[in-house]
Amino acid sequence: LNQTNLSPETINVYISGNVEKPGRVQLSQGTTLTQAIASAGGNKTMTGKIEFLRFKSNGTVDKRKFTLNSFAEKNSKKNPMLIEGDIIKVNQNILGNTTEIIKNISFPIITSYSLYSVFE
Repeated sequence: LNQTNLSPETINVYISGNVEKPGRVQLSQGTTLTQAIASAGGNKTMTGKIEFLRFKSNGTVDKRKFTLNSFAEKNSKKNPMLIEGDIIKVNQNILGNTTEIIKNISFPIITSYSLYSVFE
């Protein structure tokens, strides 16, 4: 089937969250979840759980949440073979979330203070 038009050579999956290059990624047929994350530049530090979504043809959704294991067996529950349209979200751990919140709160304050100091 891989050599016919019924099974294309490449697939498109969507990777978001705590990776170097989030967005749509074009991959070879037979690529696994860990390989897809690596192709998106790999996960950043403070990575938490992985959310995996697959919309099935019968209208149901296969949704999984698990810890990333780069040594997970190929085509296992935590390292599935990907198909067209799969979505992978790499979440931050609690420390990463806390750091992001502090950064979002402090940035406007520091910027405002810097501007005030320039005009003073």
